[in-house]
Amino acid sequence: MATRYHKDLDYLRLLLQNLLGSVVPPGSDHYRFNTLQGLDADWVEMTGTNAGALNHLLEVTFGRRDQGFIIFKERGPGLEGVVDTLRKYITGVDGENGLLLKWIDDLIGAAKEAYQQAGIDVPSITALAFGVTTTSGGTGSASGKKKGSKASKAAQRLEAGAATAQPEHVAIANKHLTSFSGDTLAESEIPKASAAIIEITLDLLRTYYHLMIGFDGGTTRRPQSIYTVTITIPDTREAFLMEGDEASGVSHTGEHLKDLILKVMDSVGRERFSGIVSDNTGNTKLARELVAQEIPTIIILADPCHHLNNTIKDICKIGHFKEVSICHSFLFSKCIKHPRKVTKHFRMSSYASTHLAATRRKLEIGQGLVSAGKTRFGSIYYSLKSVVRCLPPIRRLISTGLVSVLDPLAKAITCLESSHSTASDVYVFWIAIMATYQCDIFKDNSWGLPENVIEEIHRIINYRYNEMMTGPGKEVYITAFFLDPIIVRSQSERDDNDISQRIPSYRRIGTYLTALLMQEIIADSSPIFSTYDDAQDVRFTLHQQFAAYARQLHPFNRHRGEPAMDYWKKLKDDPDASILALLAIKLFSLVPNSMAEERTVSTFTRLNTKARACQKASTIVQMTRIQQHYKREKSKVR
Repeated sequence: MATRYHKDLDYLRLLLQNLLGSVVPPGSDHYRFNTLQGLDADWVEMTGTNAGALNHLLEVTFGRRDQGFIIFKERGPGLEGVVDTLRKYITGVDGENGLLLKWIDDLIGAAKEAYQQAGIDVPSITALAFGVTTTSGGTGSASGKKKGSKASKAAQRLEAGAATAQPEHVAIANKHLTSFSGDTLAESEIPKASAAIIEITLDLLRTYYHLMIGFDGGTTRRPQSIYTVTITIPDTREAFLMEGDEASGVSHTGEHLKDLILKVMDSVGRERFSGIVSDNTGNTKLARELVAQEIPTIIILADPCHHLNNTIKDICKIGHFKEVSICHSFLFSKCIKHPRKVTKHFRMSSYASTHLAATRRKLEIGQGLVSAGKTRFGSIYYSLKSVVRCLPPIRRLISTGLVSVLDPLAKAITCLESSHSTASDVYVFWIAIMATYQCDIFKDNSWGLPENVIEEIHRIINYRYNEMMTGPGKEVYITAFFLDPIIVRSQSERDDNDISQRIPSYRRIGTYLTALLMQEIIADSSPIFSTYDDAQDVRFTLHQQFAAYARQLHPFNRHRGEPAMDYWKKLKDDPDASILALLAIKLFSLVPNSMAEERTVSTFTRLNTKARACQKASTIVQMTRIQQHYKREKSKVR
């Protein structure tokens, strides 16, 4: 908090220094804080404190604050000196310091109001890191100063946007713009801006619990290897790039990544994190496990999108599909451009020609493809005409077969890439994938897949499902699924033996929740535990609440139809639901994918163009952080 008021004073100084003539006229008649020697001794004695005496002086100078916004009568060093005066006499955040802290807020509000009344953009607090001030230009006009301020901000966004000129930059850049050299931007301005954004981000993150941390690797054109670490907040699911570790000369072992992740977590507070996610490569998997050993309350998640993509790769490796894959990709791009190659492909491939003939018959297209001969005049015309005629069956071939086999997996990836997906969604989509293969694709086998191919696909799907869903800690998915109130229906069974017969996973889920609870108790993560006699008492309460939830008894039969997170938040203060709600809120706060890292690395690629192949990894990371910050700020305005 003490650091916070210093930042507020810095921001107040920025606002006062940038007041323009069109906003507040210059002068030195009304405010003389820059020459203030000390406080009135009589008022110090009368009020008993320096804070009380300064509060009186400020009221005499600016007027009472209960009569609306303060209106500044002039600008200049005399007014700006109020910042140093406040900083001198504020000694903390308690007692009568509160009077002076309130003055900071009121003066900031008054300055912002002055800008808005003049129709001028209010300087952002982020500008503190850039040292942005208005420039007078050649004319000294207010419009010139206004343009200079806007241009400085646009220049920052320009550099962070891979030197792509934004419309606002083109529109306002003129002689009033003080530009920076590339070296100055890379070595000074961009690092300062990035550091300021980190401080703003840390202040925000320290107000949250149930944060999610993710990490992934990427490579620049230089080339340098970067491992990114991002933190996602639970309510809006916004992701913040916190670290970009360039360690090309160091092996990115699980131990190295663990140290990197813990450093980021420590900057916020380890107790504020609930989960960790990454892809499932050897070093990232080990890093997750090492972090969980250090922080037992952390829940480990493997990115389901990477996992499903690997499932697609496994299916494409089946011998039956190799020729199909080559055929389809070839046809799609070559049909019109290279009719000779199309006809040759079907002539040389008995598999392709057989399937084309069968599809033509289904579509009632009589003639097939015609090859262009060397001795017949105009044969290229007839060949091209035959390709056009056969385009419908060729398209049908491309849209069926392998494409249809991969369709459930691809659609699941698209859905699970969402930043608002949950651990429950991962389980739902895996069940949907398996049901689609069993009930739709393989039941009728309308594409005539050989039996051994169907068996191989079944084997791959079952293997990947078990890899994702079974094993220590992987009950998180089915548990989140069960704790979604939309899933559970009222049960009439009276004891656990009866209900476990109807719900085979009931005991498995209960065991996982109990283990989760014990780690929370050991970490003393919630004040609610202090209201119970001991850990056994808390555990018994969880068992009772879990059984009541499974049967949808009171209070769990309320708020049904609400989204899962809203449902559990409404129950968290109910003594008959609070323990189970505590765990459910944690589970539904988890972001199960590492798409935040994927999007960050994609931004690296956009910024690190061929023309910028020599950029340092640190510069790319800083530019990405700035770009993400401005995008968030822009979305807030909307």
